[in-house]
Order: sequence, then C-alpha cells, then structure tokens
Amino acid sequence: MNTKIVKIEKKYFISVVKLLSKNLTKFSLKKKDYNKIWRQFSLQKNLHAIVAINEKDLVVGYGSIFLEKKIRGGILGHIEDIVIDKNFQSIGLGKKIVTKLSEIGKSVNCYKIALQCSKKHNIEFYKKCRYQINGFVMQKILTKNK
Repeated sequence: MNTKIVKIEKKYFISVVKLLSKNLTKFSLKKKDYNKIWRQFSLQKNLHAIVAINEKDLVVGYGSIFLEKKIRGGILGHIEDIVIDKNFQSIGLGKKIVTKLSEIGKSVNCYKIALQCSKKHNIEFYKKCRYQINGFVMQKILTKNK
C-alpha cells in the first residue's frame, strides 16, 4: 500500500479525531467546537503532528511530538497518540511515524524523547523502534473521557 507521512492540516483534523476515538480512547467533540479546538491545537509552536495518508488522501495513521524546554536548557520530546487504522497495521506504518517524530526531535536537539504506552503488547513494537523501558509512569486522571 502506498502511504506518505505529512504534517497535519486542518482537512485531516476530523479524521484524526475519529481515528483516535476509535482506537485509543473513547471521546467525542461537539461539531461546534471543531474550529476552536483546531485553532488552539495548530497554534502550539512546540507541537509537531503528522499523519499517514493513503493513496486516496485518507488518514490511516497519526502521531505527535511535544517539545518541552527544561529548566537546565535541554529539550525533552514527548511522543504521543501513535495510532494506525486497523486495516493498515503490521505493514511498518507505525514505525515510520515513530521514526519521523524521532527525527523531528533530533533536528531540534532533544536530549531525550519519552513515550508511554498503555498496552503491554505495544512494548515490543516500541523496542523495534529502538526505545527502551526506563522507570515507571504514574498518572492522575483529572477529567473523565466523554
């Protein structure tokens, strides 16, 4: 299958939201909020988001890296929301997205890139992308998913 990785554009926004909702976390957005959310999302200077597009210009994958400037001057990258449409899994697309996000981190001199996954079977995938287990992740959920 012929796919390409491109920077996210507004025309892909709704497809990404649906892909994330279907495959990662159940949530919904009110249609009236789309423009506001897209505007707030796209104006973030420290966020790079990419999509995988098939030959029909449909979104089949997504991922992002958030760049955090640390107090000692370094930049930490956080890879988030890696998702691939079920019909496009196991063909290397997830690895292409993670690799592209890692390259973005490297290009801005990140000293480290971190990510977390909620499913144990994803660990092997991220190991193939040359990430390693390092410590523990804890979190406190402050809002319920819609």
